[in-house]
Amino acid sequence: YNPCEDPSNLEAPLEEVQKEPKHDAEPAPEPRLQKQEWTSEASQWRRLLRNAQSLLAACLYMVSTWIRNEPNHTILGQFLLSLLLVPPVTLAYHLLSQNRAGGYYDGYVEMFVQLPQHVRDIMKRGSPQYKAEIEHEHEDGIVRTVNGLETGVLFVLVSWLSALLMPVSPGNARSDFSGCCVETFVFFCLHRICGGNIFSGQCYGLLQPEGMWHFHRVPSPLESEDW
Repeated sequence: YNPCEDPSNLEAPLEEVQKEPKHDAEPAPEPRLQKQEWTSEASQWRRLLRNAQSLLAACLYMVSTWIRNEPNHTILGQFLLSLLLVPPVTLAYHLLSQNRAGGYYDGYVEMFVQLPQHVRDIMKRGSPQYKAEIEHEHEDGIVRTVNGLETGVLFVLVSWLSALLMPVSPGNARSDFSGCCVETFVFFCLHRICGGNIFSGQCYGLLQPEGMWHFHRVPSPLESEDW
């Protein structure tokens, strides 16, 4: 039989296996949200939302004219009555329009309570960070609409101007009805212009509505990039 050779006499030297030092696994990068482009269908839903809310506000304004434009009310009485109608009008608009939260508030009460802090934040809107947030807001599916407080401001503005420029004439129901229609149409136009966010956050957020809706992207079996 063949005797076993002594391992120490083997000519082939044993090679040490060098183990590579283990490096700590690098954390996976955070997933970045894909920029989403507005399709024509999504833009139509956005216009429909803003038009519906402006029509709702105009209907509330038209109802208020039946109370404000009584022949027995003086101009001062119409001013005071308009102020008294602001809380129910803003609350009704807030509930019916489904504007639950906005840029600086999470409910109807906070819309008024957090207003002083919001006014202070407006002075910081010239910062680069604010401009970057506004640029990405549209890509994230955020739609701005007029909230209850802004509707109340427009309500007082239009009602006071109408009381000064178009006073109620007793005994002329046709003229009073025409005046109500005119001021309601003016109110609707102003409400719709403010809701359109025409400056897109520029000029320190001039005419920028604070109500916010978030449009989510829903995959479609036909077009994968639909909202």
